[in-house]
Amino acid sequence: MQTMYAGIPNSPSTTLSSDIDATQTTIPVIDPSKFPSAPNEATIGTGEDAETITYTEISGNDITGCTRGFEGTAKAWVGGTSIGRNFTNYDYSALKNNINTLSQVSSVLRQPIINGNFLVNQRVVSGTVILTAGKYGHDRWRAGSAGCTYTFATVENVTTITITAGSLQQVIEGINLYSGTYTLSWIGNAQGKIGTGNYGNSGITGSITGGTNTTIEFGTGTLGNVQFNFGDTILSFSPNSFPNELLICQRYFEKNYNYDIAPGTTALQGITTGVATDTGIIIPNIFFKVKKRINSTLTIYSSIGTIGQVSIINTQTDAGATGITTLTNGEYLIPRISRAGGTTLTAGALYWFFWTSDAEL
Repeated sequence: MQTMYAGIPNSPSTTLSSDIDATQTTIPVIDPSKFPSAPNEATIGTGEDAETITYTEISGNDITGCTRGFEGTAKAWVGGTSIGRNFTNYDYSALKNNINTLSQVSSVLRQPIINGNFLVNQRVVSGTVILTAGKYGHDRWRAGSAGCTYTFATVENVTTITITAGSLQQVIEGINLYSGTYTLSWIGNAQGKIGTGNYGNSGITGSITGGTNTTIEFGTGTLGNVQFNFGDTILSFSPNSFPNELLICQRYFEKNYNYDIAPGTTALQGITTGVATDTGIIIPNIFFKVKKRINSTLTIYSSIGTIGQVSIINTQTDAGATGITTLTNGEYLIPRISRAGGTTLTAGALYWFFWTSDAEL
C-alpha cells in the first residue's frame, strides 16, 4: 500500500519568501497555514516545469525535511514563486494503486483471522471461561502457554472478551498467508503480538512468511473485532456472515450436537445411530458438513453425556465403547466402536451417540 497524503480544502497556495537553490531542503514560505500537517507534499511553481516536493515538518515559516524533485525536476526558484498543496500525479497513482491492491486482496488476505468477532461458540463456553494451555474456548481461539481466564459479553453482535489471566491466541493456518507485511488491529485495551514479536497496542505490523503457520496472541485486557490484513495499513474490521463463519470453523472442529448444546451434556437431538453387527462392534457412518483440515480425532458421548459411551435406543442405557478406530478422508468418518471391558452389545440393536471431530491446529 502506498502512502496517501492528506489534502487541504480548495488547495490554497502561498509563495516562497526568498530564493532557493536546487538542493535546499528547508523551504521558506510566506504563509505556512496553507499546508496540511507533515508529512505531506507540496508543489512549487505552476505549469509543466513545476516541482513537487515532500516534507517531514513545518517549523515556523519554514517547510523542512524536504525531498526535492519528488515529481518533476529539482531546480532553483526565486522568491515570490507560488507553492501549495496541489493534487499531484502521485496522489492519483497512490489512490489508483491502493484501490487496485484492495480489489485484488481476497477475503483471506483481508482477514485470515477466523471468528475475529467471537460470535461462533460451538463448545458453548459461558460465564468465567478457564482454559488450560492449548485448550479452546470460542471457536479457533485457544489458551496460551500459561492458560487463559476470560469472560465475555455480546451487545448488538459485538462480542467483547475480557482476559483476566494468561493469554488468548489463534494459530492462523499457513495456507491462508502470503509473504509480506500484515497489520493486526482490534478494539479494546489488551495488547497483542504477531508470532514471536513484541506485544503492542492495536495497529502493530509484522513480517509474514507465506505458507507458514503464524500465532496471533493477546494478553490481559479487553478485546474484540480482531482484524489481520495484508499490508501496513489498518483496514476496518471485516465481519463474515454467521453461517459462513460457522462453516469455516467446522473445518477445524465440528459436533453433531445442536449448536447451542455443549459437548458432553445430556441431549436428545442431533444424534448419530448405528446397528451393532454382533455383540461387540458398531460401525456407523459419519459425514461431515465440511472437509476437515486433517484426519480428525473423534470423541463420542452417550445420550446422557458419558464420554466414550453409546446408548441403546429408547433406553439411554450406556454401553462401553472405548475401543474406537476410524477410517477417514476428512470428508467422512467410519468409526469401529468396540465394546468396553465385559460390556456386551446386543447384535442387531440400534445404538445412538453424539460426537465431536477435532482437527484443530
